[in-house]
Amino acid sequence: MNVSIIKESLGLWITCGIMISVILVQSTLFLLEAKKEAKKIGISKEKVEETIRVSVITSIGPGLALAVMCIALMAVMGTPTSWMRISDVGAGRTELALASMVKDMVGSGENSDLRIFSYGLWAQAVDVAGWLLSSMILICSMEKITNKMNEKLDPKWIKVLTGGVLVSLFSYLTISQIYQKPSPYTISTLFGAICMFTLNKIFSKNRRMQEFSLGISMVVGVVAAMFI
Repeated sequence: MNVSIIKESLGLWITCGIMISVILVQSTLFLLEAKKEAKKIGISKEKVEETIRVSVITSIGPGLALAVMCIALMAVMGTPTSWMRISDVGAGRTELALASMVKDMVGSGENSDLRIFSYGLWAQAVDVAGWLLSSMILICSMEKITNKMNEKLDPKWIKVLTGGVLVSLFSYLTISQIYQKPSPYTISTLFGAICMFTLNKIFSKNRRMQEFSLGISMVVGVVAAMFI
């Protein structure tokens, strides 16, 4: 059986297309609900539009990285499945790692390509199930927890707490990318951080220009790692 025909079959394209359509509908609904909530809590329309612009600009870099990962995943899982997996809940690196692990586990032999594809589908589905279940269970109680915190604690301290969580999260993500890694990783991080700090200082009174600081800093970090 030619597994390539199965990987690129019309049935898979339709199935994966349905999943992508669901994701697009969800994203649209979340955006509309977020705009409604922003209006309720008094966030100005200008601030909302600025946030959307910043999100679009800063998503370009990660989006390109996911496109590269999608191309790499196509070799094992085919085009429609890779398109769906990269767009779904999860992470590109995790999907690639799972595909590689399944390929090594199955090895070579009769119908090995078909088994790799079949096992890969199951591995990726089970992997993201944890993300979906935890979100479904925990998100329902988050509103109650937030309301209790607002009632018992000073809202200013809640802002400090949430800010601290964000700082901790991005610090962890940064350190995990440079700890015990070759020097280009550290160089890229340092130059990117310096560039972003400098741009934010220069354009401290120009919010529109600050929106581009992250994207520019990412490019500067990559270029610095290549040439230093």
